[in-house]
Amino acid sequence: MIKLNKAALRLPSRHDDNDIELIRAAVGDWAWGGWAWRGDLPPKEGLFLEGYERVDENTARIIAGLAEWRHYLERLERLYEEAHIPDDPVGGRQPIAAMIARLVTLVIEETGCDDAWYGYAIDAVSWFLQHIGIPPIEAATIAATSFEGRFESWIEPDAATRESAVGDAASAAFDAWRRVRSQEGR
Repeated sequence: MIKLNKAALRLPSRHDDNDIELIRAAVGDWAWGGWAWRGDLPPKEGLFLEGYERVDENTARIIAGLAEWRHYLERLERLYEEAHIPDDPVGGRQPIAAMIARLVTLVIEETGCDDAWYGYAIDAVSWFLQHIGIPPIEAATIAATSFEGRFESWIEPDAATRESAVGDAASAAFDAWRRVRSQEGR
């Protein structure tokens, strides 16, 4: 269960950039760079509802969004921990490809392919590649290069597009993983 300082999340009726710092102080940095409060809010309403009498509703929205983001991050962490990449230079290709496919599928399920959903796929795959030892900039480049321009907002990729993107990411990731392992003397 997520423990949040709800009193620190009681926001005033008018909102500005200081509210962001209030939220960050209440929950910590893990919440930042995250879920964008989901696309299921009414159009043009955004995160905050206007008026002092709506403070509890605003707080509930923030807490729900943060809980959703935290749950997602914990699911990713479990998947990363489950990944077993064999030490041999050939046997790692299939598990890396399988995990990238699982991550893309998870992101599709979690986001419903809403606006810029593929950014979450890039992050999830990049974090996984970092988890297996690929340097951060290289991991982010592999994921972004493999997915950008292939996946679109509001559209679930067809099987061929998904397989092609995952295959390209897996191939580049495997090459990078193997290079890193050889540099480490493994």
